[in-house]
Amino acid sequence: MRIVPVTPDLVPALSELAAATFTETFGYLFTAEDLGAFINQSYAHDVLLKVTQHSGDFWRLAFSEAGEPVGYLHVTSVQLPHETANASKDGELKRLYVRRSNHGRGLGRQLMDIAVAHLDHAFPTGAHWISVWNKNEKAIKLYGQYGFQKAGEYYFNVGSASNLMFILRREMGG
Repeated sequence: MRIVPVTPDLVPALSELAAATFTETFGYLFTAEDLGAFINQSYAHDVLLKVTQHSGDFWRLAFSEAGEPVGYLHVTSVQLPHETANASKDGELKRLYVRRSNHGRGLGRQLMDIAVAHLDHAFPTGAHWISVWNKNEKAIKLYGQYGFQKAGEYYFNVGSASNLMFILRREMGG
């Protein structure tokens, strides 16, 4: 397994992986039209090329031994809709996805270790945040093992579908 920073030349691989993992994980919840629009809006090459270059954002892309992209993470300043979230000092693990074919191999935990270490370093005095679909019990359990606890809820909309998300918070050193 090789985990590297996302550079502009890796954005095509990230774009394909992000679309594939979102579809694998959540595609069945949405109409094909809504899913396609969301993927184009969020994971298109030009969109990711721009957002991966944001100062202060932290992106990592994981490759299998065969050189295939299999997972990624994105850490940024908090953007969640919570009354105590403070974008000037709090960090958010915005995305952490692993291809289904690589589940159960420790990659999610490895990416989580990297994300938490970065949150601790980049946001040493603030809280750390994650949002997670309320029915993603495996992720909720994993995040709990790192000290993240439920702090709120909000709805995440893709087209006409609205999904309940849990907002999890971890205090520094938590």
